[in-house]
Amino acid sequence: MKKIKWIIAGVVLLLIIITILILSTLRISTIKYEGNKRVSEEELDARIFINKYDKNPFVFYFKTKYSEQPEIPFVDRYDVEMDSFDEITITVYEKDMIGYVTYMGSYLYFDKDGMVVESSDVVQEDIPFVSGIGFEYFILNKKLPVENEKVFDEILGITQQLNKYKLSIDKINISSDMDISVYMEDVIVELGKDDETMNEKIADLSDLSENLKGLSGTLDMKVYNESGTGYTFKKNK
Repeated sequence: MKKIKWIIAGVVLLLIIITILILSTLRISTIKYEGNKRVSEEELDARIFINKYDKNPFVFYFKTKYSEQPEIPFVDRYDVEMDSFDEITITVYEKDMIGYVTYMGSYLYFDKDGMVVESSDVVQEDIPFVSGIGFEYFILNKKLPVENEKVFDEILGITQQLNKYKLSIDKINISSDMDISVYMEDVIVELGKDDETMNEKIADLSDLSENLKGLSGTLDMKVYNESGTGYTFKKNK
């Protein structure tokens, strides 16, 4: 009887060992990423799957469930869906940024509230550079310490209207008295203050944008032209 018990125990132990060996050989072979625009799949792979064991579905599941997510540039967080033992889908949620400033060789990206969400040495082409904002230091995940925080509302407002008309710009300048200028390649567009006519001025700029291509100079749109007779453009010499 005792011998039979030992045989049963040995068989169970052998089955457990075989099961562990089989499970340890499983690998995630297909990884689908969704939502990533700024970060490549290669970089995501390198940041999420740090060692060879991370691609074991069981190791990855427990690591995802019980460990903090790794820090990934321009990524706020990600969700993981285990489609099968060898296939997963990772949905990436990138950080919301409306502009960036420069500080000691770094690019500081900030959100609509002026919070610095990323410090990087990489320029994101679709995020405008913002000049005219004065500050002496910064803390990551804190607001830029500017004198007038209204400047962030101004930047958000102008970027929303520019996006509405699908206008691509390189730079936004906010003067000390809140006058706004945008740079479109070699053209400086002086939009003036963000008042009730700003949307109309941006709409006019959208209509004029094709004619501005290849030009170099300054377009004066500080005052909205209600008569529709146009705006003054001064070419660079």
